[in-house]
Order: sequence, then C-alpha cells, then structure tokens
Amino acid sequence: MRNPLRTAAVATALCLLMPLVAAGCTRSADLPRCPDGGRFTAAAVWTTVYSKTSYIQFYDGTRLAAQTPIQVQGVMTPGQGVLHVGDARVLIANGNQDHDKTSIVAIRPQTCAVFQSQVNQPGILDATTDGSNVLLTNAVISGFDGVNGALLRVYDLAGTTLAEHNYGPGHMSALAQDGTHVYAFLQNMDPVTGPGPITLMDNQMPDLSRPVAMSSSALPTGAPVPVSATVLNGQLFFPMTISNAGTEDNRLGVVDLATGIVTAVELPSPSPFTVTSRGDLVYVAHSMMNPSFHPMSSYRSVSVYDPATGTVQGYTLKEGINSIAVSDTTLAAIGEDDGGTMHLHTYSLPDMKPQDDVTLTAPVGMNGGYVADVFLPN
Repeated sequence: MRNPLRTAAVATALCLLMPLVAAGCTRSADLPRCPDGGRFTAAAVWTTVYSKTSYIQFYDGTRLAAQTPIQVQGVMTPGQGVLHVGDARVLIANGNQDHDKTSIVAIRPQTCAVFQSQVNQPGILDATTDGSNVLLTNAVISGFDGVNGALLRVYDLAGTTLAEHNYGPGHMSALAQDGTHVYAFLQNMDPVTGPGPITLMDNQMPDLSRPVAMSSSALPTGAPVPVSATVLNGQLFFPMTISNAGTEDNRLGVVDLATGIVTAVELPSPSPFTVTSRGDLVYVAHSMMNPSFHPMSSYRSVSVYDPATGTVQGYTLKEGINSIAVSDTTLAAIGEDDGGTMHLHTYSLPDMKPQDDVTLTAPVGMNGGYVADVFLPN
C-alpha cells in the first residue's frame, strides 16, 4: 500500500542531499510555469487531499523544465490514464478526503492554459472520453441529487451535463468506449443480500439510451470488479486481476462485442491491473494494488498483446508500477521502489529500450503529495 506522506518525505530528503543540478532536483518554486515552446518528453501529475493545489511537472529528458499549478485536490487515476480531448489533457479531481468537490480540469500542454469546471457528482470511480466530452461514473452516494445509485454521466469540458443514466444501488468502473457505445462493468449492491454478479453494460452514445447487459459471466464468480478496460477493433479487453479463489490471476479478458462471448489470454506475469491500447496493440500494467499480495518491487511487469497474431510479450520495468502512459513511440511509467521513492522512467517503442529515468521530487511546500498519473506529448 502506498503511503503518500512517506513518499513525499523520502523524495524531498533525497533531493536535499544532492546538488540542485541533479536530475529532478531543481527547486520547483523557481521553475517556469510552462516548458519553453511547449516541448517536453513526459509529465508527472502531483496531487494531495490535504491542500487545494496540485501540480503538473514537465520533464525534458531528465531535466525538470516547468511546473504548472492547478487549483484542485485529490486528482484520481482513471483506468485508462489521463484523458485526451482534442489537444488538451483532462484530469479528474475528487476533492478532499470527503470527496467534497469533483472537478474537470483541461490543460493544453503547448501553452499550459488551464480550464476548470466543477460538477455535482462526488466519489468518481472512473472516467473516459469520446474525444470531445468526458464520461464519469461514481459509487453509491446517499442523498446525491435526491437519488441513490451509480450514475454514468456525460459532460462537456464546461461541466454541462449532456446525458446520464442511473443504474441504482451499486457501483461501476472500467469505462471504455468506441465512439458510438460506452461500456462499463456494473455490480449491483443489494442492501440485504450484498454484492450481486458483475455485468458488462453496453450504453449507446450520445444519450446513454437503452443500456444492455451484454454478459453476466465476464468474470469468475466472486472476482472483484475490474478497474480498467479498453476497446480495440470490436473487442473489449479487461484485466483479470484476482481469481474467484482470491488468489492472483494472470489473464487478460477479451469480450467479442458483436457476440458477447468472453475468452481469456494467458499473460506472462500475475496481477494484471490496468489496460490501455495504442495502434493495434494492448498494453497491460501489472501494477500495484491496494491491498496487494507482495511488496511494491514485485509489480514491475508490462505485457504487450497483439490481438491480430495472438502473441504476448512481457517486459520488466525498473521499479514497481503505479501508472503508465503510451504513445506511438514511448511508454512512460511512474515507478516506486519499496522505500517509497518515486521515479519517472521512459522506454522507446516497440523495443522497450530504457530511455530516461528521473527521481521525482514533490513540489515545494506540498503536504502529503503523491504522483497520481503520467502523460506524454502525444
């Protein structure tokens, strides 16, 4: 389990022991707000639930080039990572420890212009985008808007509600869409009998009409709801993290969206946790869970699956994985060692050759800061 307070303290202590010219140790208070010309190789999103300012740190190779403050707290990590809407990167923040304010934050990396809106939907569990708008889903919050239930809502970047559907008591996650449909795993919560079966829901865009239960057997009985899914070429992919016996699983679930048939692909490492796709490939991060079976250093694997050939290639990264981002040429990962030190490391694609490795340092004065996510220029 990650300890945000310990992570920030360790990173700061390491930086104080090094010259300021060391990678990642430039005083963040002295940094420009935006990288020169909008050029950067990777960016780390720092956040906290204890104060109202989060930060985006832009790196040019191993050099900390700029730092942009954003006035939100509790930035979450969606199942597919930071959202891309046009030329903007979109973050979702849940607010303080009570999930008091949900905010949609869009930043254009070229200029670091920030656009922010607040929406009345607390306790966000996952988010996705159709390329223009943002879709959010949440857990059951009694009294929210006068209803009890897991809501799926579509917002524009100004925070205007465009469509919604209430699924009743329960929660849903692993949002994924293909432009005309949005898919999510739903688990109803009966107040008497407890959690029900997990169902894959299919909702038509843009109005979320006619939700259809595609399959009630996408997961083994007793397995937890997936936190991540992605759609590629008519198939939905999701991680099978834990088996119905409560042990580590090592499979990637595959749903044929035309037939609803569910199959599974064996992966070379256990505990697949998040998935994303780029081009014709599916990237699976065997990343840290909470609670977890092993120390952080055990969760260092990435599996790359090619649906066209049915082949899987496994890779071992430098540190335990918190989150990844993928572009056409680069995979970036937020890594953490067993001592709580945070790293940003990048790998070239498709060969996964190591590139830059930076020890991350919390912004000056940030209380309880931790790295929520990572994103790339494209």
